Amino acid sequence: GNTALWDWCQAVMRGRMERRHGAIHLYEDDGHTPATTYRFLDAWPVRWTGFKMDGHGAGTLVEEIELVTECVIRGGGVMT
Repeated sequence: GNTALWDWCQAVMRGRMERRHGAIHLYEDDGHTPATTYRFLDAWPVRWTGFKMDGHGAGTLVEEIELVTECVIRGGGVMT
């Protein structure tokens, strides 16, 4: 129910440039154990493609978002 990512992308597509900080968390195959985190600084979305088949025959739909960012930090580094 959270639409923050969608709203941000829509705002940028309408010409209201908003750079944001954020993080992408990757998990182990069990879906619960954290594997690593990528933190990004001053990013904005440039492309969103959605709802295509994952290619593995499982019938899973995949969405992709491409971000342009000033900096990527791998791991739990501190962002300032």
